[in-house]
Amino acid sequence: MKQKKKLRKDRKNILLVLSLILLVITFVFFGFILINSFKTLEKKEIFSYIIVSDHYGFDLNSSTIAFGMVAPGGSATRKIGLENKYPFPIKVEIIPGQDMKKFLGKKEYVILSNKTQKITMSAYAPPETPYGNYSGNISIVIKRYIW
Repeated sequence: MKQKKKLRKDRKNILLVLSLILLVITFVFFGFILINSFKTLEKKEIFSYIIVSDHYGFDLNSSTIAFGMVAPGGSATRKIGLENKYPFPIKVEIIPGQDMKKFLGKKEYVILSNKTQKITMSAYAPPETPYGNYSGNISIVIKRYIW
């Protein structure tokens, strides 16, 4: 009788230890995934500018993100193509630098593996914006997309 109780107790202890080991492995696995999801794969800073004026104009410069001329209260849009050459989906974050924040908001896109997607950026000049040339960097940050 005592042997059966001892055997049951030993089985419970073994199951408890195995359960704890499995729980630790699960936490380590999901922790690894979580840490990698925040890791930056690539980051590129691109110079951009917008001119606030009393008329509209455009600039087809391909080495910068040029929004051209807009009137106060107006907007301009630029598109760039991004290709995901990674064997997993990526998250693309468009982050305007300090000088461009009042014209552009932060945007995020998900691009599937081996796909190309057009990324749209629209700059808006608030109605109270004084005439002038405004410039700064826009960061394009690429991270692994998990969920």
